[in-house]
Amino acid sequence: MCRIFQIHKSSFFRWRKRTPTARAQRKAFIINEIIRIYHWSQCRYGSPRIAKELETIRIKASRKFVGQIMKENHLRSIAKSK
Repeated sequence: MCRIFQIHKSSFFRWRKRTPTARAQRKAFIINEIIRIYHWSQCRYGSPRIAKELETIRIKASRKFVGQIMKENHLRSIAKSK
């Protein structure tokens, strides 16, 4: 594979060993919190309500960002029929 991409073996193994960045760790934490809140609400909360819940536990995340994460993880709110 290194030959195909024309890179050194040492670069490949160094890339595999590297630790995640602070931004990646924060994003993973927020994703876990979004999924936890989503299931806690019995799949009823959408991105605006989840963003407010994150704000109450002092995690900064915009509604747009929460919506993107929900879309990536195939999470949709369930609208209750009246």
